Amino acid sequence: MIRSRLRTTVLMVLAVVVGLGLGAMWLVHSHTKRFERLLHEELQAIMTTHAITFHTQIISSYALEAAANTASGAIKARDPIMTQACAALRAAGQELRDKVKNPNEAQAVAELMSLIDSLLTEMQPATDPIAARPNVPGANGSRVADIARSIARVSQRVAALNDSRLVAERAGFANQTRDATFYVGLLTAAALLILFVLYWQFNNLALRPLSTLTDSVREIENRNFELSLPVRRDDEIGRLSRAYNDMAAELRRLYHETDRHIVDLNARNRALLTAFPHAVIVLDDDGNLLQINPEAESILSSLGTPNRLPAKLKKPFDHSLSSGEEYLPDELDQALLFRIGEREVYYLPRIFRLPAVEDMDPAWGIILTDVSRFRWLDDMKMNVLATVSHEIKTPLTSIRMILLLLLEQKTGKLTGLQEEMVGSASNDCERLLETLGTLLQHSRLSSGSKHLNLKALAPSSLFDNLPLSLQQAANDKQVTLEVLSNGNLPLVSADEPRIAQVVSNLLSNAIKFTPPSSTVTLNAVKLGPDYVRFKISDQGPGVPPEAQDRIFERFYREAGQDHAGTGLGLSISREIIEAHNGRIGFKSKPNESTTFYFDLPIA
Repeated sequence: MIRSRLRTTVLMVLAVVVGLGLGAMWLVHSHTKRFERLLHEELQAIMTTHAITFHTQIISSYALEAAANTASGAIKARDPIMTQACAALRAAGQELRDKVKNPNEAQAVAELMSLIDSLLTEMQPATDPIAARPNVPGANGSRVADIARSIARVSQRVAALNDSRLVAERAGFANQTRDATFYVGLLTAAALLILFVLYWQFNNLALRPLSTLTDSVREIENRNFELSLPVRRDDEIGRLSRAYNDMAAELRRLYHETDRHIVDLNARNRALLTAFPHAVIVLDDDGNLLQINPEAESILSSLGTPNRLPAKLKKPFDHSLSSGEEYLPDELDQALLFRIGEREVYYLPRIFRLPAVEDMDPAWGIILTDVSRFRWLDDMKMNVLATVSHEIKTPLTSIRMILLLLLEQKTGKLTGLQEEMVGSASNDCERLLETLGTLLQHSRLSSGSKHLNLKALAPSSLFDNLPLSLQQAANDKQVTLEVLSNGNLPLVSADEPRIAQVVSNLLSNAIKFTPPSSTVTLNAVKLGPDYVRFKISDQGPGVPPEAQDRIFERFYREAGQDHAGTGLGLSISREIIEAHNGRIGFKSKPNESTTFYFDLPIA
């Protein structure tokens, strides 16, 4: 319905515009034609009166000159010029008589034609061959001149009448132009009125309902779903209003359901956070607290920082905030010590990024896990190991000295069997002392004794001085140690004895697990702008998948492994590399080569 009304409105507007344009064009065209006709008539009348005056003057001049040359003053000589002038004068008079329509002008023109006829009659002896005969009297020159003067006077009067008529017609034309302008203005006003009425109808039909609908949509954007539109017509706007009301009702229902769902979800989240055994803290990108659970609230209140992070926790959070990297430590020695009342509590912080969800901005989450018991057990275990190792090492050193004295036969000669038994006991004693030394070193590293003497070292120097024991072990298995040197590597920042120990641990494992008559490769390459990677590759059976996640754990040994060891070498190596702010890892596939690597920062 509204479509047909809009179509009708558009057609009416077009009709008004076209009608107004055609009317204006017709008025302009008619006035232009009339003005052109008026100008043409005026020009023709002026030219005709001028022609009459011109030919009359020619005839008068000729008559006077001819009369002066004759004794009687009569004109009888026939002249072709005079014949042409008289013919032109007659034609001009007839043309002027044919064009005159005004009565006053017609009377003057009749008088003018009478004078022209008199002049032509007087000039007949000079123009007519019969009149030029000897027995015919000639034209009187003085009378011709008088008639010519009368013709000039009457011609001027005709011209004056013509000018008066033209002035009157111009005035009438001006009045008609004013009338036409008035009618055009009237048509324009009528068209504007019609357009205003059409616009008012169109505004009531479409614009006002659409404006109301737009305001209602903005209300929906502001989550005001209670607004409904009145339905007054059964046209497109009415159907659109009904559809909007149905949509608003559905949105109201969904909004209420969503509100209930959000309330339930918040209640569940709050219950979950309350029941969560660890402290949970949520912060924005500015470090402001957004949400905490009761456990975290209790910890922060006990530390005297109820509305902010404590200094020990703020430092790793600021680092994660500036770098954008999550902080997810796994080792117990990375736990933070807090004194709550008279207790010492260790918390392992885990800082991670919370992505943006719907209209919520991204945030940061912190979980504080109480690892005090695990830390105490670990410290107790390492203390027991250190104490036992230290207590065993002293008597074991004495046993070692006694066995060495026996082997040197300082106390007397030994039989062959006795010497073999003492030598075996001495070797076992040496292995036991080496194991105790490893345990003591691991205990010192775990307790925080990681002071490093960092120097700028050439990467190739870390592979140059390999221990003789490792070279001997490689020779015994016919294993070739291949060092791929690269002299263009930058210097690295490292504690040489500690890194030499890491190289010895990794190389010892490679020699143990690689088959006889194979090759172990040592190599160093530049890794990005900040690190140099050291790689030790063997051709052994590889690391089984079930052991790959635990291979760096303390005392871990693969089940069924025949090779001797304590399971501390890789753990100690990881402690040393992490103390250098480096990285350690491996790449291995079953029954293929295995490559252990560690990265050291460039000096």
